[in-house]
Amino acid sequence: MCSSDPDSPSFFGRPSWAAAAHDHLEVLQFFLDRGARVQDPRDKDRANSEIGKTALGVAAYMGHQRILPRAIYFAAQGNRPDTLRCLLERYRETETRRNSFLRTLDSTLVCASRRGAALATGVLLEFGADPNESDNMPRSCLQNAARAGDAETVRLLVEAGASCEASWWVRRRTEPELEKTGRLRCDALTEAGARGYRDIEEIIEEAMDREAERAKEKGRRDQEGGGRKGWIRLMK
Repeated sequence: MCSSDPDSPSFFGRPSWAAAAHDHLEVLQFFLDRGARVQDPRDKDRANSEIGKTALGVAAYMGHQRILPRAIYFAAQGNRPDTLRCLLERYRETETRRNSFLRTLDSTLVCASRRGAALATGVLLEFGADPNESDNMPRSCLQNAARAGDAETVRLLVEAGASCEASWWVRRRTEPELEKTGRLRCDALTEAGARGYRDIEEIIEEAMDREAERAKEKGRRDQEGGGRKGWIRLMK
């Protein structure tokens, strides 16, 4: 009997697993586009149980450079912190181009924040993802998390230093030339308020108050420093 699942298991395993094991990115993408699961939903999130068993795990185990970024992306989408950590550690060890690792890290954080995947967001920030990375809209990670309605993701981003302001510019840490889009999206506070996420509004308002207080303190220090320098010049 033929199965309606294009990635149905056979004596030799799932086609997506074989594609990942042999570094056939295009074939793997073919099955992903048709609903192949990169991880069995019945499995608990234990990285070691993944290896050799799923497309995600075999990509991590074999260290295939083309497939690892895609696997990282799917692990973040699924909010699988242990699997994500395993994949990131392997990718960091084997990827010799630092910008490639940072690009994958930052773009995956955009994906995780859009999904409101707090556990994945925490892991990505732990590995050094830029909390101010944006998508092409442009919306920052914080704006996306506010739209998703996940307070924990918002809190993690704010604590990591995410700006509460909206920007005209697409931000890419790995690209020196930033693109101005001509579109200014609503800031994170407005996004949360429009959707009735009061807990998120409170987190962002507190962060904005802290930013304002830091700016005032910096202004006072600069003013005091300028006054001392002027007095020294007069004394001379």
